[in-house]
Amino acid sequence: MNIIITGASGFIGSNLSKFLIKDPNFNITSVARTNKEKINYIFESYEQVLDLNKKDNILLHLAGANLNNNQSSEEEFKTLTILSETYKNRMIFISSAIVYGNHIKG
Repeated sequence: MNIIITGASGFIGSNLSKFLIKDPNFNITSVARTNKEKINYIFESYEQVLDLNKKDNILLHLAGANLNNNQSSEEEFKTLTILSETYKNRMIFISSAIVYGNHIKG
């Protein structure tokens, strides 16, 4: 099974990638915006994940911006919509970004 994991440099993505890569039944492609170990693709925009779409790929989209931030929420929603339409019935979206709040100190 071919699995694409976005957000592979984050906490959830990096640990999930390390776990799944041990199983020979999975072919893991890890995607991130930053360069860390065991990342296959470094992208500036997750819209570039569209180029990896093949009919047998499953997308685990673990890269989510903080949706409490109005500036990024519209762009994040647009990207999420495009990805979900492209990977129809083959995408799981999980994000812990909302847990961290709006990054205001105090």
